[in-house]
Amino acid sequence: MFGWRVSIADLEGHACFSAFPGIERSFVLAHGGPVQLTIDGALRVLAAGDIARFPGEAEVLQHAPATASAINVMTRRGVYTHRTTVRDAPFSAAADLLMPLGNDVGYAGSVLTAGDALLGGRDPILLTGTGAVLLVHFQAMA
Repeated sequence: MFGWRVSIADLEGHACFSAFPGIERSFVLAHGGPVQLTIDGALRVLAAGDIARFPGEAEVLQHAPATASAINVMTRRGVYTHRTTVRDAPFSAAADLLMPLGNDVGYAGSVLTAGDALLGGRDPILLTGTGAVLLVHFQAMA
């Protein structure tokens, strides 16, 4: 049983999302698209960098007409909450987790590429380059 979880998924065609009762989810289209999500009967069309938030109990159907990639952020209700935002580098910000969405970004003389994850914290992290980056903030519940 997890308190929080982050995963990357390759998308293509039609699929049903797995149900995760008691979980809050954020689905971030990393690259590719557009991708259509039908969440409990409501259609959402997502472009790269867009975020869809929904409960893990939701019935979610996906249609990706072309290959795409997404990042899933999940937190267990009553244990953690999370907040997700997407920003374009360069910037300096504090976050618990930072993930490039497409273009490479620089960090402390290194290069982060799509699929890499950088664990942060309270101190601001300077990212350089021109790519979009997912920032995730986790909060433990009391």
